[in-house]
Amino acid sequence: MDELNTSKITKDLLKKFEQLKKEMSDDDLKLFKETDADGLIDFHFSLGMYIRNEWGLWGDSDLNEYFCKKRMMHPDDMSGILLEMFHQYLHGKEINLDEDLLDYL
Repeated sequence: MDELNTSKITKDLLKKFEQLKKEMSDDDLKLFKETDADGLIDFHFSLGMYIRNEWGLWGDSDLNEYFCKKRMMHPDDMSGILLEMFHQYLHGKEINLDEDLLDYL
């Protein structure tokens, strides 16, 4: 990826969120959605680990490259913001990757 294409990354991310929503059990999805923002850290070793491992945050992926170019270098941090963004997505809030990342940094 020579240039950061935030629009493409956002579209891909929304597809990943939709797929993740389908893959989660109803109970797990309800629990995650009902968790307040401060409690999302509790998902670091479950859903966060899934995101790190399955979405290529440890290696060569567009998402990893995007975050690294924005100075977020560690997959643990990447999955943290992705958990927050997935939570926002489930609550019908607009995802603005660049702005959400600035709020996180």
